[in-house]
Amino acid sequence: MFNDNFWTNLNFVVNAVDNVKARQYVDGQCVWFEKPLFESGTLGTKCHSQIIIPHSTISYTDIVDPPEESIPLCTLKNFPYQIDHTIQWARDYFEGTFAESSADLTNFYSNREEFLAGLTKQHKQNPTTLRIKLESLNKLYLANTKQSYDECVKLAIDIFQDVFNFQIRQLLAAFPPDHIVEDTGKPFWSGLKRVPTPLDLNLHDPIHLELIQSAANIYATMFNLPMVRNAQHVVEIAKKIPLQPFVPKTNVKIETDEKKTQQ
Repeated sequence: MFNDNFWTNLNFVVNAVDNVKARQYVDGQCVWFEKPLFESGTLGTKCHSQIIIPHSTISYTDIVDPPEESIPLCTLKNFPYQIDHTIQWARDYFEGTFAESSADLTNFYSNREEFLAGLTKQHKQNPTTLRIKLESLNKLYLANTKQSYDECVKLAIDIFQDVFNFQIRQLLAAFPPDHIVEDTGKPFWSGLKRVPTPLDLNLHDPIHLELIQSAANIYATMFNLPMVRNAQHVVEIAKKIPLQPFVPKTNVKIETDEKKTQQ
């Protein structure tokens, strides 16, 4: 398809690709066939645009971007202090909770033995990650077998409770607002560390409700169920679902080392 005739007959190129290798390929072809290129892209909260004119400007591959600075894992998960941190966390959480888990469920249905064997092999050096993956898969599998939108709402409520309530309460159980660092004698919650506040689910709050409805509809799509557009209907379902109480976990190590950037 992308032969010489294709490139020769173009007047100019507007890029809409999602990775560096594809950008470099298109840029190379535009240089070879002397075609103007309009290049743009996004990465988190950053964006760029570049107009490349043959014989007048440098090409895309002539510029080498500096390596991206990794955000410490503990900052992303427990101690964010910039909007960039929350955006990165949200993207990672969405990818793991919806994209990866959906793919896992599909692969599990396709070939259970092969999928479980591959998953075990992939995470044999990290049994904690394997356990979390299997627990998530089992939860989705059980919910899918019921084929009910109510189950989708329940999963959405579980997300809200875990992310905006339970995890924060667990963090505060380990590091109370008046916690003092033994080595330094200084307050733990100082400088860039901000004391978080757990949120109680309030279905009258439009942001809370939007999250519940959006997450429930994503699960509905995942389970091949019709989405519910009526927010009040979602509220009526959510009211029937009892909220689980917070139970502090024991022997949980919360990472505070900013040198660690990967899980």
